[in-house]
Amino acid sequence: MTVHMDVDDVRTGGTGLRSLAPNSQNASRRVERPAATAAEKNTGFATGEAGRRWQTALAAVTGGVERRLTWQGDQVVGSADDLDAADQETRTRFGGIQDQITPAPKR
Repeated sequence: MTVHMDVDDVRTGGTGLRSLAPNSQNASRRVERPAATAAEKNTGFATGEAGRRWQTALAAVTGGVERRLTWQGDQVVGSADDLDAADQETRTRFGGIQDQITPAPKR
């Protein structure tokens, strides 16, 4: 069985995950001002404060999504880095073995 990983593509994918992370909070940021405005204009009404509570809960969820995407991207990039390092170590070791078993050229 042969396993192949294009390390650069995997690393790029992990970087892509990390770049998506900040965008996940855009959903809660987009409704922050309308929720605050509704709460201020509707003081004393449950609906006004409900929008603010909903936005706060949404911000917590999107914050968790951001942390997860960042963490997952770090894991993917780390895996690519580890495989790259393992490949380099293997090349170095096989090169040393080759040097040991290859006869010196005759003059």
